[in-house]
Amino acid sequence: MRRELVERGQIKYLVGLGSSLHNIATYLSDMRRMAEALKVEEEVLSTRRELVENDRSTYLPHLGSSLGNFAWYLEKMEKMEEAVNLAEESVMIRRELVEKDCETNLPELASSLHSLSWCLHGAGNSEKALQVGEESVQVYQELVKKDRKTYLPKLSSSLNSLSLCLTTMGRPTEALEMGKESIEMGRELVEDNRKTNLWRLSGLLHNLAFHLNCVGWSEDSIKVKEVAVQMGREAVEMSFKSFSHLVRHLESLARYLRKLGQDKEAKQIEEEISEIRQKRDHINSKSPAANVLNEATDVPAA
Repeated sequence: MRRELVERGQIKYLVGLGSSLHNIATYLSDMRRMAEALKVEEEVLSTRRELVENDRSTYLPHLGSSLGNFAWYLEKMEKMEEAVNLAEESVMIRRELVEKDCETNLPELASSLHSLSWCLHGAGNSEKALQVGEESVQVYQELVKKDRKTYLPKLSSSLNSLSLCLTTMGRPTEALEMGKESIEMGRELVEDNRKTNLWRLSGLLHNLAFHLNCVGWSEDSIKVKEVAVQMGREAVEMSFKSFSHLVRHLESLARYLRKLGQDKEAKQIEEEISEIRQKRDHINSKSPAANVLNEATDVPAA
């Protein structure tokens, strides 16, 4: 219906069409049909560009969001160069909007910078990723001063991503210190709301274990990894969070244990992984649309 109205020249319906298409793309992404989701999201981007041509001031924020969304899908499809280009365009738009209304648009600039940094990192441009990521962290630090509860989770994520860039650049000691800082924030968030934030802290600890291993502290890495896995188990029990993330934590732990010659312990972990996969497949076979035990997909908003 909305397509028909748009074809008749009723431009006001183009906004609704874009939102409807984005919802379809999100559903397809949840179903792991990423190629189809990408194609639909590309149409969303096209509608937003058309809206901007008709009314730039009103619809430029929408275009910024669509660019970020499409970059996200491209990154998931490992089309890194294209993802970087769109993420850069999104950042340019956010900077323009910040100049007009800093208070309203600064959070979106921080988010766009974080996404661009991640895309650059994935494309192998670690130096520029670090530069952009540092700016994202600076903006979030400014936002945290005004609203700690809202922006602390985003700051911890940005610091975590920045630490991974540092490791890639051969600066593991700095990465470790930054990882520790993000952990402190994660612990604060868990104290505030354990159910919502425990999975976040589990992921931060998982990356801290990686940093510890990079500086040669293998035994400490194992201990942190075990804590991360235990938190992941608890998070799954509380809210049926992503089992796939938990599986990855367990796989990493098993690899570390084998490197240390602890084959018996590694085998026990591998048996647990097998049980989790069987349970996941059983539930997904009954309700594929829900897909509750697959990897959580943090789909961007329209």
